[in-house]
Amino acid sequence: MIGDTPHAGDLRAWLRAAGVEPADSMAECWVVALQDCAEVDALLRPDDLAARPSLVIDATPAPVAGLRARERRLAGLGIECVDLACVPTADGQVAALVVGGDPAACDRARPWLDALARGSASPGGGAVAVTRVGAAGASAVALDCHRILMVGTAQAVAEARVLAHALEADVARVAAAMAGGFAASEALARLCRAGSPGGAQTGCGPSLGACSRDLGALLDEAHAAGCALPLTAVVAQHVGALAGSGQAHDDLSALGEALERLRARRGRQ
Repeated sequence: MIGDTPHAGDLRAWLRAAGVEPADSMAECWVVALQDCAEVDALLRPDDLAARPSLVIDATPAPVAGLRARERRLAGLGIECVDLACVPTADGQVAALVVGGDPAACDRARPWLDALARGSASPGGGAVAVTRVGAAGASAVALDCHRILMVGTAQAVAEARVLAHALEADVARVAAAMAGGFAASEALARLCRAGSPGGAQTGCGPSLGACSRDLGALLDEAHAAGCALPLTAVVAQHVGALAGSGQAHDDLSALGEALERLRARRGRQ
């Protein structure tokens, strides 16, 4: 286990919880969690790998292109590589582990991945699934898809909530009525609670600053891949504007609060 980031600390704890001692030593398999691609590339320079691993599980946050380039480079050195990411719950727990890489490499990494999954399960929670979602870089693709749905749903809920308020409907009851319908979601339940009097103002996803940074990178990758993401681009502008105006540490409930402020100002005109 190599890494000194908070995420690396989580991985160490998960391995220990599963009965695996994550020693920082030369071993058959390295689990790597560093700040960025450059640090991983520096760690895995060919000249410095006299005692090299034969398998790398790369949990470093990185763009898809960076993960794929590293997998190709390590393959040239005879090192198998799989990339790993955590799909978070609204409370910051682990909903699932997603993996990208060659099927044979993922099968070989399975004992370590299963140990991470066992250790990451929250007390009293169910088992955490480990899912191979595609070739090298696919774990980052899964996180991008998660971000698109997360912020898009949060913006849609914010707009539905402000409309319900404006037209004097009970937001909580509207949300409850939709709970069994096609529009139901965890985001709907949490964001509507956060917008009600006395409602919780936490547990509504990551901070706007983190969302703005991640959406910017996501849109750059989408552009390079020839994908148009018009809804995500618009929401990214709203998130970025709020983050830049002093709300970078607020969570996604701030999207609805911003629309309520705008409605209040228009009502005074």
